[in-house]
Amino acid sequence: MQEKKGDSFLSPEIAKLTEKLQKDPSSRLFFPLAEEYIRSGMLEEAIIILKSGLKIHPVFSAARVSLGKVYLQKGRVAEAKTEFEKVLAQNPDNLMAQKKLALIYRDEGNIEKARQLCEAILLANPKDVEMKKLGLEIDGMRAQSVPSAPTAEKEHEPELSP
Repeated sequence: MQEKKGDSFLSPEIAKLTEKLQKDPSSRLFFPLAEEYIRSGMLEEAIIILKSGLKIHPVFSAARVSLGKVYLQKGRVAEAKTEFEKVLAQNPDNLMAQKKLALIYRDEGNIEKARQLCEAILLANPKDVEMKKLGLEIDGMRAQSVPSAPTAEKEHEPELSP
């Protein structure tokens, strides 16, 4: 079903922010406008606005995190990963970017990177239930990927004759 985007279907807030942003294209109003688009389910518009605003404000972490989250909603995981990695390069303590990247790394099977981020998050917020659960899940994945020691030892044991 095609979304209608005529002025009559846009929220008044989108119209107001669009007008203000047109008057001052270098302002940070692109971010609340993109958030309104997201709330309205207009994800492609949000991506366009966020990318455009980030060209002018490349270190605006909240906008970059928002872009990463929209990419995830659209199933564009590689692009989301890139955005979250850019956020952490600028601000290593950004918890939202850390969380999203930890989940992406887990899904990719990169359990070591996922575990590192999980530990960093839990160091900052030991009560984070989601990351505690992810940490346990990653530990389970680690245990499954390690070959069992008794099997390796058995190969070298001499056979006893009856």
